[in-house]
Amino acid sequence: MPFSPFRVAGPAAAATGPFAGQPVVLSVEEDDPDAPSGRRMLARSAAPRAEFVVAPGTYIVGAQRGSLETRERVDVAAGASV
Repeated sequence: MPFSPFRVAGPAAAATGPFAGQPVVLSVEEDDPDAPSGRRMLARSAAPRAEFVVAPGTYIVGAQRGSLETRERVDVAAGASV
């Protein structure tokens, strides 16, 4: 099964406000019915530009800065760069 690069760029502008100076932590998880939370963490990075190489499938991508967090489900096709 070929693996696909999955690139995530950090924020384009510097943050202001209560979370200024804190890094954006990016994460990639997949569904795992055997895990207590129902998901399994595959990768995590605080790099300004992160690249994760994953097999084709559906993943949950998260971004967190301080107590702010967002998640989105992403489908990665074989040979695709998302």
